[in-house]
Amino acid sequence: MTWTIGKLEKGKAPTLLQAKKGNELIQALNALGNIRIEKGAKDEVHYGDDEIIITYGSTARGITVTCDPTLSISNFTFQDGLLTNVEPV
Repeated sequence: MTWTIGKLEKGKAPTLLQAKKGNELIQALNALGNIRIEKGAKDEVHYGDDEIIITYGSTARGITVTCDPTLSISNFTFQDGLLTNVEPV
């Protein structure tokens, strides 16, 4: 799941003062504040409404998780389940 929050235009609805638009932003930010990294059966990233789960399936090799550029500004590299590098995109 990815979020696309449309741009606001001056003098036009919706605005951040309207609950629906404000809640879209809050939902996306809440998920970014709840990122978990877990051991699992395979390498994958799950984008949920209220969390992001990065699952790695093997510690025998390094994995690279490349985030959607609309959601993040870095690539994260893991080796043996540990974060080894953060590279700006």
